[in-house]
Formats: sequence, C-alpha cells, structure tokens
Amino acid sequence: MIMYSHNSLDETLAKIMMFTTCLFLAARISFDGDAVIDEFKHYSIGIPEPLFDQTRRLRKNTPAIYDSYSFDEIYNHFECKAYAADKSSRPVPSLEQWLFLRKQYREFVDETASFDDLVSPTLGYAFGNTEEPPPFYAMKSPGKERSLYASRDIKKGEIVHDTTASETLFPDVYAYRRFILSLPKNMVCDVMDWAWTRKLNENGPDYVCLGINISSLIRTADKELNANVRPETNISSIFYATRDIQKDEEILTHFIRLNAE
Repeated sequence: MIMYSHNSLDETLAKIMMFTTCLFLAARISFDGDAVIDEFKHYSIGIPEPLFDQTRRLRKNTPAIYDSYSFDEIYNHFECKAYAADKSSRPVPSLEQWLFLRKQYREFVDETASFDDLVSPTLGYAFGNTEEPPPFYAMKSPGKERSLYASRDIKKGEIVHDTTASETLFPDVYAYRRFILSLPKNMVCDVMDWAWTRKLNENGPDYVCLGINISSLIRTADKELNANVRPETNISSIFYATRDIQKDEEILTHFIRLNAE
C-alpha cells in the first residue's frame, strides 16, 4: 500500500514512519491481482456482486505468500507504478466512478454512511458550511497528471480545502483492506495513492483517511517550497493558501511518501 501523510512544518517523519510500519505489519493483507477487472468503465452503480468474501477475494491464483506481502509489494503486484506512469490511462474520475467508490465504502466499511452532500463529488464537497464547492476544479491536461486548479483568485491565508468536510475515515486497517479488495485493479492503485493518515487530536491514534471526491486529486509539489496550500499543524484538517494563487493555477501541497518493507 502506498500511503501519504500530509506533512506540516512541525511533523516528525520518524513518528509517522513508526506508526506506518506497525500499520503495515498489522494489516496482514490478502489479495489477488491476477483476475481483477482492469478498467473503470466495466463497473456501474448497478453491479452489486462483491469481489471478496470476508478476508479473501473469491479469485484463483492467489499468491501463496499473500499474507506476508507488504503494502509496497501489493502496490507492485497490481503494477500500480506502471499505471501511475501512464498518464493517458489516468483520467479524472467520472461521477459514476465516485459513486461506485461510495457504494463500496457503505458495503464494506460503514453501512450507515450517507454521503448526502449537496455538492457532486465531481465538483468537490460542500465548502465552508455552504452549498458551494471549494475554490478548485479537477482537470487533466494533455501529457500531464490530473490535478486540481484554482477556480478563482485566492488570497494568501484563505482556506482552500477542509479535509473534515470531505474525508471518510476507516476505523482500522482491516476495514481499509476490505474496501481496497472490493475494487477493480486500477481503482486499487488510485485509492492506495490517494489515502493518507492523520491524527484527530494531538495524542490520539492515526486514522486512514480518503476523500471520495475530486479533492483526492490534489498533487504534491516537487519541492516543499513550491507548495501553495498547507495545513498549519500536523493535526489540522484545514489547508490554507501560503501565498496568493491565481485563477487556473495548479493547487499543490506537500506530502511525504511512506514506504514499508
């Protein structure tokens, strides 16, 4: 699994790495990547058939050592690196695809999840206690990664993104595993790239989080200084503009990629 943590200025990498290693070792992931469906378009909201039963996929050719694979090994097994490198195969997800992910979350994680946001996931989420989306939109330019762009001029210090208004939490790594294993191949790769961990309070545990809307398409800057939105602290859910951002400029934050052996 490829996990990302939103890095704030006072966050210590060692602490996160320690947690992430424990997370990986505890997960005991089971999977099968040989017979999963490769294309998003093969899935529709009307398909109720689950792809796994309890802790294993109902698939043949499951690797004999599946339960000892690290998240990075799973990522490699599903050939997610090649998928990520092929920019032409990574369009902005459609409404149907976002709704399918929400359907799987309800089925395999929390059946009470409502997802009753008045804003379409293709636009983001209800921002700032309004019925309006956040000040960004998703786009994929030719030859470039899909990403988020400012929908208007944004002033330094403005709130650009609030993860608590858009994220779904996984109560434990097993719930995250069930969700991952219910998805087709390329969705597995996307969700593994989009997920992050964060604390809800300073001394609390880390939770796996996922935004099932276009906010997940926010990209990391190549250098930390090039990020234009950041949270104030390591437990903050609110991302502020660190400088003035012009309309149609790419929205960039800064992530630390966490790997596990």
